Order: sequence, then structure tokens, then C-alpha cells
Amino acid sequence: WLDEWEQASRALNLTKEPDLQGSQFFHLSPLLKDWVHAVSAHDQSAAQVQHARKQLQAAALDLARLCRLQETEVVDITAGSQNLIHTIQSASKLQDRLQSQKELLAQEEQRQGKSASDLHQLFERLKLDCGDFQTLENLQSQYKEYLELEDQKRGYEQSLNTYPPEIIEFAASTSLDEVMDMVSDAEAELGQLEELREEYGRKRERYDSLCSDTKLEEALFSYEAAKEALEAQRREEVHERMVYTLFEEVKQESESIHVPQVVRHASNWLLRITANRFSLGMGNGTFNAVDTTLGRSFSLAELSSGTRVQLLFAVRMAFLEMLESGGEYHFPVFFDELMANSDDQRSLAIAEAIVEISKDRQVFYCTAQMDEVTKLTEVAENALQVIRLEDVKRSYRIQESPFSAVKVDTLSVIDPVQDYDAYAKALNIPSPLLYEPIGSLHSWYLCTESEELYAHMKRGFVNAGQVARAGEQYRQRLALVAQAQQLAQTGRPKVFTIHDLSDDDLKLNRSAAYYEALQIFLQEERRTGNDVLQAIEAKVLKGFRDNARDALSSFLYEKGFATDDAPYTVAEVLSRLCLNHPDLYIDSENHRIVQRYLKSLDLEN
Repeated sequence: WLDEWEQASRALNLTKEPDLQGSQFFHLSPLLKDWVHAVSAHDQSAAQVQHARKQLQAAALDLARLCRLQETEVVDITAGSQNLIHTIQSASKLQDRLQSQKELLAQEEQRQGKSASDLHQLFERLKLDCGDFQTLENLQSQYKEYLELEDQKRGYEQSLNTYPPEIIEFAASTSLDEVMDMVSDAEAELGQLEELREEYGRKRERYDSLCSDTKLEEALFSYEAAKEALEAQRREEVHERMVYTLFEEVKQESESIHVPQVVRHASNWLLRITANRFSLGMGNGTFNAVDTTLGRSFSLAELSSGTRVQLLFAVRMAFLEMLESGGEYHFPVFFDELMANSDDQRSLAIAEAIVEISKDRQVFYCTAQMDEVTKLTEVAENALQVIRLEDVKRSYRIQESPFSAVKVDTLSVIDPVQDYDAYAKALNIPSPLLYEPIGSLHSWYLCTESEELYAHMKRGFVNAGQVARAGEQYRQRLALVAQAQQLAQTGRPKVFTIHDLSDDDLKLNRSAAYYEALQIFLQEERRTGNDVLQAIEAKVLKGFRDNARDALSSFLYEKGFATDDAPYTVAEVLSRLCLNHPDLYIDSENHRIVQRYLKSLDLEN
């Protein structure tokens, strides 16, 4: 402060030791402080100015080196830099013009490239060598002629449209050479027609000459004579037909009056069997039954099934009597449920007839109805022997195959193993197949523990279908596995083998060449219906016409050998099962069983 005070005193022209005391000093004190601050600010400004001058000098030197100026003075350097700025601005403008020119050049090159591509395509479309401008110029010179030909073509097309559609279709499917061949054939036919016309003229002249000749009268006379002979032949034919008709009428009358002896015997038997309701007659070469109650005859087609059986029985008995006439032997008769189609009254009549027959011959009556045995017993008054075939069969079996003790081998089951998968290997359980019956799976796939599986196998429940009947829990598991199998089959067609070709539903010509090629194709390796259809599409299998390909395609899709569906992954199958079964959770045993089955199928491969 003292130093600053001395400096301020000198600046204010004050004495070194001014006489300022008390209140006088306090008035001057703020001014002295402002003065001190002003001096300090002046010194700082001076230092900054000095520093700025140094920086200016350094910047001027740098600018001079940058602008490659020889001057070292700031004014000269400033003037040089102004000139350089103008130069740089001019260079920038030139650079902008250069860039615009480059853009124009690029656009022009692009247009030139497109023109070259169009020119190349033009050469390809005209089937010329690229760069063959000489041929192109020749084509250009012929372009006017080409336009004229196009106009002529349009005119021809317009005139062609005036013709019927069948002529247009014929013209489109026929070449000029074929038309010329047809014209040649038509000209040849016209020549033949002209020859025929000339021959017709010659024959017409000959006919006219013959008509004026006496030979025509002779021909007409021969025609009349032949006509009279034909009339005589017709009258003779009519006479013969009348004789034949009269013969048929006499024959029918003779058949109705002079009935053969066998028919009379059969009629007597029919009367006895039907309680005098029906008798047997003949007419028009066939049998007929006469109803004694209604007084009319019935053909065999009009009779009931029971009456037809009775009529047949009567005829056979009549023939049997005729065969035995004059002999000493009476053949045994076998009846098989003869009363099955008769009511009670006729059954009794048949039973009485059988008893009557049994007086002269041995009768065997076979039946499974006890009421028929009862009727025969009542009518025969116990004069018959009832043989039960079951008792006879049992006695025969005992005689032929007497009882003998047999040794029964006991089937053993492998003891359970702690590891469930190791237990499956010990039991030699096969992996499942996608298209095998779900019930034929091993019961291992429905259980989770070795002891549980062991208990089922001890009872003989080896397959999943057997275990499913052991409880509701296993039925649910089998149903879930069956649904999982059905979902897994989606998008995965069955293997199409050569044995499947023998299916009667496959309508193919098995003698055709394509059928033999298809057999060879299926024998090479395992293939599905999709592989077969792709081979036909790719012409690997040739010779399949549209109808044969459609028949094979329909068969393959219907039988599951081909499909257009996308296959489900294991995760997708499980998701769909959980969606269809709200009580199926991912941490449940049923879910793990289904997942284990799906992974055993190896679907991803």
C-alpha cells in the first residue's frame, strides 16, 4: 500500500508526506481506491495488448508461410491474404462447376450404358451377333417392307375372322405343307370323282339302251315269276307255323290230361303234407300248385317259401318211389329241418308224412329245434330214437383224444432296475414307429417307474392296449399318446412301397411301361408318395399321362402316402395337446410321457 501510495502521490503531484488527516483522508480514500484499480486495469490491458500484438505477429507469419508470401509486414500479409481469399473463392467456384460437369458426365454415362444395354437386347431379340451393325442397318433398310407385311398380316387376320371358328381352329393347328397335301388329296379325289362321273355317264347310256331293248321285258317277266314263288313260300311258311301252334296247344292239353306218373305220386304226397290244401299239376313245361280251397292254380313264384319247400319234398319223394319201383330195397331218407318254414298245422302234416315214410324205410331227421323233435315224438308215439350230436361228439372226442397231463412252462419277467431307461434296455424294448398301431406299443411307454411296469408285466400286460384297460389313468395316457401320434403324422407321409401298388383301389395300367418304372423307382430306396409325385413332375418317372397321374395322386393323398401339410415339431404337437386339454400341464407326468414318446419317434430327423 505504501508503494502504491507513493506512486499515486507522484501521479497526483502530491508531496511525499501530504498533510491529510482525519476526515480529509476519508474523502480522498475512495478516489485513491478507484485510482489504484484503474491503474491495475491499465497495466493488464497493456499486457493484453502486448500479448495480442505478439499473437498477431505469429499469426501473420503463419499466414505468410501458408500463403507462401515473401512479405513480413502485417499490412502486406493482409493484402496477400485477401488476394488468396479471392483465389480460393474462384477455385471453389471452379470446383462446383467441375462437380456439376462430373454429374452431367455420370448421367451421360448412365444413359450411354442404358443405350448399350438396349442395343445389346436388340441384338439378342433379333438373334444377331453383338456389334453386327451392318446386319442391323440392312434390317433397318427392310423395316418399311416389314411394316407393309405387318399391314398385310392384319388384313389377313381380319379376313380370317370372317370365317367360322372351326375353320380358324383348323388353320391355327395346320401347317401350310399339310394344307398343300390336303389340297393334293382333294385334287386327286376330284379326279377320281370326275372318272366316276364319266363312268356313270357311260352306265347311264347303257341303261337307256337296255331300257329300249327286249331284254328288259325278259327281266320284268323273271321278276314277276320270282315274286309269285316268294308268295308261295310265304304261304307254306304260314301253314307250317299254324301246324306248330296247333301242336303246342295239343301238347299243353296232353300235359294237363295225361300227367306223368311221378307227378301223380308227388301230388298225393303234397296233399298229405298240406292237409289236402294243395295238389300238384303241370302246365307250360313247369310245375304249378292247385289250391283246393280257392280253386285256382299258383306258379312256384307265387307260392310262399314254406309251400315251395313242401312241394319240393313231395316231388323228391315221388321220384324216390319211382326209382325204387320193382326193387326190394328202400333207400334211407335224410331230412334237414323240413318244418322250419311251415306253420304248426303243416308241420304236423309233414311229421305224419315222415312217420308214414318210416314204416317202409329208415329216416334221419336233423334239426336244432326241440319243438320239431316234440312234434315227431308225439306223432310217432315214441317209435323213434333221439340222438344228441353233442353227446356223440363228446364221446367220440374222449375216445379219440383221452386226457393226458401236460407240462406248462412258467414265463419269467426280468426284475425291475432302478434306472427306468436301463430297465427298457434290459427288456429289449424297440423304438416306436410313427404309423404303427398305438395299442401295440410296449407298456413301458405308459409307465414311469420300473416297479409299476414290473407289476403290469407280471399280469401279462405287455402292450399299451392291455395296460390301458387296467385303469382310467392309463386310458388317459394312451388317448393322449394316440392324439400326439395323429398330430405327428400331419405333414409326414407314409413310406410308399412296391407292395402298396397291388392295392385294388389304385387304378393303373399294370402292363404299361410307366408302371414298371415306378416299381424300379420304389425298390431303389425308401420313398414317400411326395417323392413319387415330385419325380413325375421332374420327368424322372416318364410316361404318366394326365389320367394316370391324377389317379395315382388321388390314391396317394387318400391313403396318406402324400400330403401338402407342413409337419409339426415336437413343441408344436405338445402345445396343441395342451390347448385341447386344459388339465394337461408341462410339469405333469402325462405331459412327460407324451414328450418322451414324441422324442422316441425322432421326428426332427
